[in-house]
Amino acid sequence: MRKSFIKVIFIVVLFCVLNTFSFAAQTGTDTPAVVCTTSVLANFAAGIAQGLLDITTIAPAGMCPAHFDIKPSQLQAVREAKVLISHNFEPWIENLLISADHTDIERLILGGPWNNPPSAIEKIDQIALTLIKQFPQYEQQFTVNKEVLIQTINMKSEELKTKIARLNAVQLKVIASTHQEPFVQWLGLEIVATFPSPETVSTRKFLELLLTGKKESVGLVVDNLQSGTDLGARLASDLNAKHAILTNFPGLMPQTESLIDMLIYNAEQIFQAIGVTE
Repeated sequence: MRKSFIKVIFIVVLFCVLNTFSFAAQTGTDTPAVVCTTSVLANFAAGIAQGLLDITTIAPAGMCPAHFDIKPSQLQAVREAKVLISHNFEPWIENLLISADHTDIERLILGGPWNNPPSAIEKIDQIALTLIKQFPQYEQQFTVNKEVLIQTINMKSEELKTKIARLNAVQLKVIASTHQEPFVQWLGLEIVATFPSPETVSTRKFLELLLTGKKESVGLVVDNLQSGTDLGARLASDLNAKHAILTNFPGLMPQTESLIDMLIYNAEQIFQAIGVTE
């Protein structure tokens, strides 16, 4: 009788263990994988997926994605991924796919800016469509999550627009990094000149910027953190103008974990630079 009882207990325990391993396999290793080249694309994808997908970021937020060295762990992530989401300026993408032996991966290439609400929402819509196409079992969840994400961006962006209009900062003339031009324009500031990445700016181009700045009485120079800020600092100093350093990728600076956090942070850098308060 005792042996029969022990045998029954053993069978029950074995059944539970096998089911536990089965559940772990279904919820852990089988999570669909998506690779994004930058933190901003990963932030969009994660906002839509809300934990239903395994999202990997290749280029850290503090580095320019156009100048980045791939690591072996990232090759493995690409091998295992079903979707690759990128911008259109990463020169290492093709080599990455060849090295990972995954050139047939589903790709979504998103050109143009992302650092203002309309552009961000456009990209969120495109990412959602791709993820729904590749993972139709999550269509309902992805659709709801996308709408919540867009509503949050719209709400926060209106708050920013209201604030800057109330502060009367729209009268300020600006020279801006081309990488931050879309955001500065969206805020309503007047841009009189722009400059590309500092390493491409010649002495002649710098003097042209300086002359334009003096002629237009520029009061603010806006830099892009990931591109380097020495040129903007020098230009602002020569013009006796304020200098604001903005970031183009979430996650690098404190309290910039999401796109909307990043936009709020960037706006605050401008507000602080020109010395305006509510």
